[in-house]
Amino acid sequence: EILEKECNIDVLANEWEEHYMIYSSCGTGGLTIDQLLAQDQYAYVDNTIKLCKYLCDRNGWEIDMPAWVWMQGEQDIKGKMSSSEYKAKLLQMHDKVCSSIKAITGQAYRPKCIIYQPSCQNIYTLDYGFSNPYLGVPTAFTELLRENDEFIASTPVYIFEPCKIETLGAWVHLDEISYHILGAYNGYTLKKWCIDGIANKGLIPLNISLSGNSITITYNVPCPPLCIDESIVKKVPNFGFNVVKSDNTELITNVEVLRDRVKINCSENPVGAKLRYGLNGDKVSLQGNPYVSGAGAYHGARGNLRDSQ
Repeated sequence: EILEKECNIDVLANEWEEHYMIYSSCGTGGLTIDQLLAQDQYAYVDNTIKLCKYLCDRNGWEIDMPAWVWMQGEQDIKGKMSSSEYKAKLLQMHDKVCSSIKAITGQAYRPKCIIYQPSCQNIYTLDYGFSNPYLGVPTAFTELLRENDEFIASTPVYIFEPCKIETLGAWVHLDEISYHILGAYNGYTLKKWCIDGIANKGLIPLNISLSGNSITITYNVPCPPLCIDESIVKKVPNFGFNVVKSDNTELITNVEVLRDRVKINCSENPVGAKLRYGLNGDKVSLQGNPYVSGAGAYHGARGNLRDSQ
């Protein structure tokens, strides 16, 4: 439907009989980025690319790998990894994947890396004070999108439903419907790049300025204007923003949303304070389960800001 609506491409046209798509999941659950970089795990990636090349050669097809998808980060949030360290490791992983694809397939260009936005899971703590160490990994994803043209965005995950108590990974992983929708977001990002030539960067801050007691954040807004959503994502104070002093005092008095900007008014000059988004959430009673809520649009770490699409 999207191909027909946005690109006037008939999905049943005969020309599609000349195009085949191969998808593979090379991931392993519950691992850190260091573990996935290790050769015993990374070998799955190399072997998968080699298998794709073999299948194409056997059938006389040309092979092209325009992008790969990275969905990891929660284990390193738990490990309190800094944004600079995680960013350096993800760049290392991207270089490895690009090198493998070019060496095995012979294609000349480096593929894009499609990334999501992991929630800053409050399963690990309910202390959201000045010294909270759990924002490094989500911040690294935002910085890579802003700084590096080889990274493109799909979606944040806090808009989705988490697994419930009876499911392995309760309140951490998504439920099956949400994973299906997340896959569709990844596919849409791939379509935007491969067919439309648009490298989606998502809703990310481009510039932050201070005037008196007010902070103004200017965003990249794929579909303006900025909106506040309280139907998909349960309302959270200050729409998910915090400005916290070193003594843990919250400075925000109100938040204004404009076309491509957010203006945060504070009770005093915020120099030296920390500006945050999506570090919040509450505890959920899970019938004796030792976990607290870690994901989701109703209890997990989240925000209400979105674009108009």
